[in-house]
Amino acid sequence: MRHMRRCSSSRAVIAAIVIALASSAGAGQKPDTTRAAAKPDLNDPNRYLNAVREFADNVLKHGRDTYGPKHTPLFIDGLNIHTHEPVKWISPKGDWQTATQTEEWILSNFASQQTLLRTLDGLSEITGDLQYRQAAMDAIKYAFDHLRTPNGLFYWGHITAYDALGDAPRGNTSRESIKLHYPNYELMWKVDPDATRKLIEALWCAHIVDWSNLDFDRLGSFNSRLDEPWNHNYLGGPVFFEGKGGLANLLT
Repeated sequence: MRHMRRCSSSRAVIAAIVIALASSAGAGQKPDTTRAAAKPDLNDPNRYLNAVREFADNVLKHGRDTYGPKHTPLFIDGLNIHTHEPVKWISPKGDWQTATQTEEWILSNFASQQTLLRTLDGLSEITGDLQYRQAAMDAIKYAFDHLRTPNGLFYWGHITAYDALGDAPRGNTSRESIKLHYPNYELMWKVDPDATRKLIEALWCAHIVDWSNLDFDRLGSFNSRLDEPWNHNYLGGPVFFEGKGGLANLLT
């Protein structure tokens, strides 16, 4: 998992495809000359909305999961801005400590794509074009149906993601790490209220180490049995205290 952690700081900043589209993935390559780049009219009051809409159109056209044996409504994490090829991760094949070969992943990290979902939802709200919201809702429904862990979490986060090429979760498939991820519960609730409620409860149960003072750990197990989250008493205490989770959990 060292490989995934090394790359996770950049992945946490990639709000789905946004940063990848503007990154240097296409550095050194000739720009796409199939269509002339239109110079934006600085006096157009809709120029920023048009830019967001163009981005969203490119996401829907080029950024869906059309890789591997199974194509899904999910979005991939990055695109080469010139060729529209997906960003590929090169990972050790098997145990990273002993691996002698590598394999390619085309990742779809649903946790990092929550800002993208808000963008698509907001674009439909402003323009009245429902295709953007529908694409976001389709991705959410697929994630609820196919990316859930045994205890109701998602295969997502800081050290785990779905591989669209291999149609399987990659990284640490036993433990979740949430860091700088903000789930779009409102849109999830519109798609499936019951599944959203179970996800919220699973997140609380997996990440609260001590209910008496709400000691929170960003690491949570994908496999542990989760208790009823609201049958606990909060006792309070000092605002600053030494947590019981974190690295200590990894070493036990």
